[in-house]
Amino acid sequence: MVNEQLLLAGLAMVDTFPPDVKYVDSRFLTAQRAAQQANRGLWYDFEPEPTPGTCDPSYPGVCIPPVPPDLDCKHITFRRFVVLPPDPHRFDADKNGFGCESG
Repeated sequence: MVNEQLLLAGLAMVDTFPPDVKYVDSRFLTAQRAAQQANRGLWYDFEPEPTPGTCDPSYPGVCIPPVPPDLDCKHITFRRFVVLPPDPHRFDADKNGFGCESG
């Protein structure tokens, strides 16, 4: 079933439209739970919640730990993120307010 495959891939959510509920419990909710448990599609956890105090306030919108250690762009996966002074890691080389813009 196409709708079951979409649920398994995490590309859809179960919704019911009575009287068309024959496979909701037996197949569709099972497929949706499998996608949720595997963090697929809609259920993917893009960014885990940071522990309070572990993110430097110079980089709002991303969670980058404060110095030490000093990090370079090659050490993080974020690109073109907002940088506020004082920029302790010096991610904003051209001082335009965005960090790790190249490569």
